Amino acid sequence: MGIVDIALSQEGTKEKSLNEVKYNTWYYGRVVNGGSYPWCAVFVCWCANQAGVSTSVIPRTASVSSFLDFFKSQGRFMPKGSGYMPKAGDILIQKSGGASHTGLVYASDSKQFYTIEGNASDQVM
Repeated sequence: MGIVDIALSQEGTKEKSLNEVKYNTWYYGRVVNGGSYPWCAVFVCWCANQAGVSTSVIPRTASVSSFLDFFKSQGRFMPKGSGYMPKAGDILIQKSGGASHTGLVYASDSKQFYTIEGNASDQVM
């Protein structure tokens, strides 16, 4: 399966408690919970790992800022307003006012794109 199919297969997976979710257990190698363990980036990394995507293509990280820095350093970041329309398999990075979030694009058309995200209202949606 590709990364998009894997991500979509996880839709509806919910936290057991604050940020306690199987993706964090995979990333940290143990069960974790609490406010120090946001998991939107971890979800993207888990999906990439399950799809066999190399960490040289999608790094293993829990940090949206690290994603942003990595893709910028590789010339693979396309900022809003660049004219680029995201396509299935692309990673959305949102950074605004100190907040950050990430997810995977699963579809797009000429006007909009659709994402599946981990840690969106405490679940994959």
